[in-house]
Amino acid sequence: MLATIEDYLCTVACGMRRSFDGLSMMAEHSTRSNPYSGHPLVFCNERSDRVKILYRDRDGWVIPYMDLAAARLRRRYRKAESEEQNA
Repeated sequence: MLATIEDYLCTVACGMRRSFDGLSMMAEHSTRSNPYSGHPLVFCNERSDRVKILYRDRDGWVIPYMDLAAARLRRRYRKAESEEQNA
């Protein structure tokens, strides 16, 4: 267990087809962090509607994958709804 957790965000757009090796190599080069440290490394695609998080667990690599398109649409809908109420 880590005493403190540091999150690293990769600022370069990443292809979502990358897996363990590709993401860990990208983490070493773009964020200059050690992918074996156990700290979460966050990667986004060009449209920023999909996210992969890479971290090393006791048992090996873990990559949760999230599709944020539905969340983005909900936020836009709520914003439009609040603007209608204010008008």
